[in-house]
Amino acid sequence: MSDPIYIIGTERSGSNLLRLVLNAHSRIAVPHPLHLMRYFAPTEPARGDLGDPAVFAQLVDQILWLKRVHIHPWPYAIDRQRIIDEAQPRDAMGALGALYEQVQQAEGKARWGCKSTFMVHYADRAIARDPGARFVLLVRDPRDVAASSRRSVFSPYHPWLTARLWREQQEIGLAALERLGEEHVLLLRYEDLLDEPEATVRGLCTFLDETFEPAMLRFHEGRDAKTS
Repeated sequence: MSDPIYIIGTERSGSNLLRLVLNAHSRIAVPHPLHLMRYFAPTEPARGDLGDPAVFAQLVDQILWLKRVHIHPWPYAIDRQRIIDEAQPRDAMGALGALYEQVQQAEGKARWGCKSTFMVHYADRAIARDPGARFVLLVRDPRDVAASSRRSVFSPYHPWLTARLWREQQEIGLAALERLGEEHVLLLRYEDLLDEPEATVRGLCTFLDETFEPAMLRFHEGRDAKTS
């Protein structure tokens, strides 16, 4: 286990910017999110016994299908059998971890991160799998979230509905902060990342027990930033 990093909160809060900043670190790999828990966790009750090798293999095959057709295809060759063999627990969360560990290894890095902000709903399952997991609760002014959401495939809704979702997810995130503590959850404001990038990123690195690297502030120079 590599103490994974989860960016949680509400979509359109600057999560891709933060993903690129973290991915620029020499020890952290954060690919585009597949939103695996959002899509597959709700299907678990209908699947039957995930301890059954055939049932679990079907889940893995569907996850890999999503990877292949994703809007941002991953450039990694993923070993299906390794996911089946190594996933713990035998569910969507375990498959997510086994998949991301292959990404981490492909990038030659020590830790992986998941940018799916929907993981705010699954923080307890994530920390049950990895007791050293860290969560960055990213918060942006809800007015800006609503304006940005109008151009998003995730939230083509009336601003009132976006505001309601923002409130719900922020309350869930704050409850996770209270429940898990500051050792595991960092509240980070998007506006601080823009206004004081170095101080904010240094504080983030302290929270993650990582050394600050200047390359994190030059994320825009990387290959990943140019294709995002």
